[in-house]
Amino acid sequence: MNEDLAVDVESARFTAVRLRMGYDMGDVDRFLDALAQRLRSGEGIATFIGQARFTPVKRREGYDMAQVDRFLDDIVRRAEVAPSQTAPATSSAPGPDLQAEQPPAAYDSGHGLNADLIAKLRTTAFPGSGLRPGYAKRNVDAILGRLEERLAAGRTFDDLLAAPRGRERFGYDVAAVDALLDEVRYAARYA
Repeated sequence: MNEDLAVDVESARFTAVRLRMGYDMGDVDRFLDALAQRLRSGEGIATFIGQARFTPVKRREGYDMAQVDRFLDDIVRRAEVAPSQTAPATSSAPGPDLQAEQPPAAYDSGHGLNADLIAKLRTTAFPGSGLRPGYAKRNVDAILGRLEERLAAGRTFDDLLAAPRGRERFGYDVAAVDALLDEVRYAARYA
């Protein structure tokens, strides 16, 4: 299993971003090389990943922060799962219990609902909150990433539609994030 994870780490690709915060590409690439070596040697990775720090960049190309964070969270989760319960790389479920859930009929891919919602999640840009407290960007991005993964897999996602935790200055505008989550909730319920 560690060899499979090491191969996934070595083949990981992330979206390059410019003019918004991203992780320094060199930092991430070097870290992923070291992570693949650790996986192959059988060393623990949860602490290693938890202590990782990447230089944020804005004026030059960097890797999408939320994408890198989701990937690393997934690697930790997959490394902790017993070999008989190994989940596919795109799964974001904390364990096999949620993977067995059957999606409600409204999530049927024949309705086109999932594709429309995924497109909406990918293209929505939230205004900043300025000095007012807004939702923490990292938390919102993580929720939207997990939501997108579950939609793509046709799995339920009601537990992700609660308001994001954590407020910070210069976060995402609370009303804009709540409006998107309400729209997703409504579309899933009445499709």
